[in-house]
Amino acid sequence: MDLSQIKTPYAISIVGFHPEKVINPFLSQAIKVKSIILLHSDHPQAIETKEKVTKILVENVGVIVCPLQLNDIFNFYEILMVAESLRAALGNPAWINTTAGPGLGASALTLMASYHDIDIVAYDKENNGTRTIPLSRLKDLYKCRDKYAPYLKAIESAGNISLKDLASRLNISISTASRHIKMFKQLELIKISGSGRGSIPYIVSLTSWGKRFLSASEIYLKSINEEDRM
Repeated sequence: MDLSQIKTPYAISIVGFHPEKVINPFLSQAIKVKSIILLHSDHPQAIETKEKVTKILVENVGVIVCPLQLNDIFNFYEILMVAESLRAALGNPAWINTTAGPGLGASALTLMASYHDIDIVAYDKENNGTRTIPLSRLKDLYKCRDKYAPYLKAIESAGNISLKDLASRLNISISTASRHIKMFKQLELIKISGSGRGSIPYIVSLTSWGKRFLSASEIYLKSINEEDRM
């Protein structure tokens, strides 16, 4: 592959047998890119899919398509090392498509993305939609688990609680509570109602995902504490 033809920002995707899984992220709210690198096998159907994707993206989206054939599309380490070499040469991709191709390939690309805070996109065929997952928020997720579970526990215990009452319960300033609430909201652990104006305060409660996250965090922290006592 001639890396000089690749313009940034760029994206990476494995090509399987379904063109829409590669094309649809370009029609979503994913960050717009100028180039995409397509990792594919020598399977006739994968070659056919790669050619369809290339034709549509070049003619209708104006994206530079750079195909790269792998020796073994099911070799986790080959995919990981190829992707890492591309990242080293070109910088971080704007996003990585983890929907197309075999699951082992998606796992390898997701692993690299988590190391380098790269967004991943995932196409949901059932709902015909694409999700962008900013893996830069992983650090905040682990921070919430390891350090801020008591904040979530206080919200759960209250059911619904104002920002002021939460700060009072945790013995922290309202500005500190507000910073944490913003992080919880970005991670979709909480929902907020109320305008925060006048006599209508912000009211915070856990989402269903927030409740599951808190439960998993408590199990994890309990296990860690038991290991420390051994």
